[in-house]
Amino acid sequence: MMLDNMNCVFCDLRCLVCFELADNCSVCKSTGTYASFLYTVNSSCLASCPVGYYGNTTDRTCYPCDLACISCKTLPTYCYECNTATGYGWNNYACYNPCPIGTFSTNSTANCSACSPYCITCENTSTTCTSCTLTGTYTAYLLGT
Repeated sequence: MMLDNMNCVFCDLRCLVCFELADNCSVCKSTGTYASFLYTVNSSCLASCPVGYYGNTTDRTCYPCDLACISCKTLPTYCYECNTATGYGWNNYACYNPCPIGTFSTNSTANCSACSPYCITCENTSTTCTSCTLTGTYTAYLLGT
């Protein structure tokens, strides 16, 4: 609750502490039906953080995702989607540029997909090996080597 010209005004339902305006929040409710996250860009309390931000459940604040991520959850680098405009590919909730060894970037899906077990490294497709597995069940050699 805040004071407005000697009148008490209730804060927004998601707001625990507000200042000057009912929806100008500095602390959000952390439990119950109106539990929310503080979005410091406009001092509002939101049920979930906007795309490009994740909700920190400890301090109930929205923080920006890593620049490699378009959307993330729980941590800035726990990515659901990568920034493909800057060349990042997605693999197991992380963004890579380039993709890790044993995977290759697929331009159509912007994912880092697994190479064939015959390849140590590959490019463009899972079977276009740039280096081969030299021991074990999947022993292979590049043509001409």
